[in-house]
Amino acid sequence: MARNLGNNDLERLRRIKIVGDYVLKTEATIRKTQKYISENYFPISVYTVKTYLDAYKKLDMEKYGELERIKNAHLESRLDDKKTIERIKKIVHMYLVEGKNLDEIAKILEVSYDIVYRDMTNRLPKINENLARQVSQEFNRRKLLNLGKRTKNK
Repeated sequence: MARNLGNNDLERLRRIKIVGDYVLKTEATIRKTQKYISENYFPISVYTVKTYLDAYKKLDMEKYGELERIKNAHLESRLDDKKTIERIKKIVHMYLVEGKNLDEIAKILEVSYDIVYRDMTNRLPKINENLARQVSQEFNRRKLLNLGKRTKNK
């Protein structure tokens, strides 16, 4: 979406300001922001909304804290969502008990790899620290196994 701007830095800055101001005014999630901006201003992807919010924070450091507060509030609210909790439980079971990798889990649950990774690394510790430690240990164990395979193949 942003690639269509070419070298027009002023237009990019205008769009960054629209996105940042909208989030500050409404405290909307990134997905809701993407939908609203696409419907009312210009086509934009979720990824570009994230990028613009990061750029907005750098442009206006006074508003950085407020954007971070909004972002963290959205993260916390997801932990109250029963569907999210159930998904995290499924992910942990598939990973620790069934031995599936993150790509396989994402495909089975029909979510992105990023969601699976975030559920395991960011959200799980807030729900169950003990399970989060087990997942972290398993991550490290599998990393070592994969490193061992790579050195044998060289």
